[in-house]
Amino acid sequence: MTTPAKELNVAVVDPEKSLENEAESTVVTITYDGVEYTFDTDDMDDVEFMLAMEKEQLATAIQILLGKAQFHKFVFKKRKLKELNDLVELMFEEKGASPGE
Repeated sequence: MTTPAKELNVAVVDPEKSLENEAESTVVTITYDGVEYTFDTDDMDDVEFMLAMEKEQLATAIQILLGKAQFHKFVFKKRKLKELNDLVELMFEEKGASPGE
């Protein structure tokens, strides 16, 4: 008696498409107040980021984009609200958009 084969879920990746995606990288590096920050502009389309922006939770939105380590590097200097706004505007400029779009 033979046992039935288990079903496998396998994703097939088209190598041509994979190379295209690498060529169109959306990871950018910006400099604010003499410090470089790297983030993926595609993460600005993330639901969590958009909800934080909608609720005007700028610190949360910035942390979502930068990750904890870079975010702590930013807030280490005891930032004010204007500086949060400035950084968010700079991030949106890199994406080619503006907050609220």
